[in-house]
Amino acid sequence: ATPSSLTNYYIISPLDEKLSRLLSFLRQHSQEKVIIFFLTCACVEYYSAVLKELQPPCKGYEYEALHGKLVQKRREKAMERFRQRKCGQTDEENGTTLNAGGALLCTDVAARGLDVPDVNITIQFDAPVDPSSYVHRVGRSARAGRSGKSLVFLTRREEAYIDFLRLKKVSVTELPDDEVCKPPAEEDSDDVQEEKNTNTVDADRKGSQSNHSSASSPVEKKM
Repeated sequence: ATPSSLTNYYIISPLDEKLSRLLSFLRQHSQEKVIIFFLTCACVEYYSAVLKELQPPCKGYEYEALHGKLVQKRREKAMERFRQRKCGQTDEENGTTLNAGGALLCTDVAARGLDVPDVNITIQFDAPVDPSSYVHRVGRSARAGRSGKSLVFLTRREEAYIDFLRLKKVSVTELPDDEVCKPPAEEDSDDVQEEKNTNTVDADRKGSQSNHSSASSPVEKKM
């Protein structure tokens, strides 16, 4: 089981959309501290390099990488930077945000025994085979009485994983619609569709006014 102050979500995503969906989610939570879990050291290295080349979720956002093949000194430096990151704090004088969020990309080396304060969200980009690993991963947030969230990415072929977790008494629900976690193309299509709907309503309104004007003009001429 997981802490009652922790809310666990899942999302079903095509494999080729996982990265773009992850970016959309991080942009929505750009002022929070996030840990993202991957299955292998190679995945951590790859996605860390890719994400650093893309537009960050917000100005000042930083990514850190941590896995078992890093030399001890690099691991310690990465953890130190991530621990010290005070995300979302505000200046009491003017109310502005002092620090942007940040993400730690890691393997299960960070799932146990590492004390990282103020983690708001854990993301499992790759679902672990062992459900106990899932529990340890999500346990990096919602610590010391704080609330937290977790999100696991699943493909259609992995949907049975949801039932597997529930059998282990892990409460998990689908990511709600108010959480933005979809490719930019879909976000754009939603905007386009909304614009189309607006244009359709405007066209119907104009057509109705035109028809009303045409229908009334013969009467007006007779008068």
